[in-house]
Amino acid sequence: VISVDRVGPTGKAMERLLERENLDYVQADALDWRPNRRVDWVFCDMTLHPFKSLEVLVDWLQHRLCRRFVWTLKYPPKKSSGVEYLDVTTRVQSELSQIPGVV
Repeated sequence: VISVDRVGPTGKAMERLLERENLDYVQADALDWRPNRRVDWVFCDMTLHPFKSLEVLVDWLQHRLCRRFVWTLKYPPKKSSGVEYLDVTTRVQSELSQIPGVV
């Protein structure tokens, strides 16, 4: 497991996690960080505008950096962003349908 975060690890719980042999921690900006080899899974729970988050996901998929993914899209309030749920859903479907092998 590789954990990527631009903020360094803090707290006793994180120290205990980092002692595990199967966890690597990378202090980097998760928007720009990419693995040096293909990973089985990527889990993303970044707080980003949904279109920016989708842009990062599409980059991972186009470059075949993961075999599977769980990706959280966070919807901003419509009043402040002007983004509608349907706009995001339509864009996700459109973007992902253009990537070969993505089901």
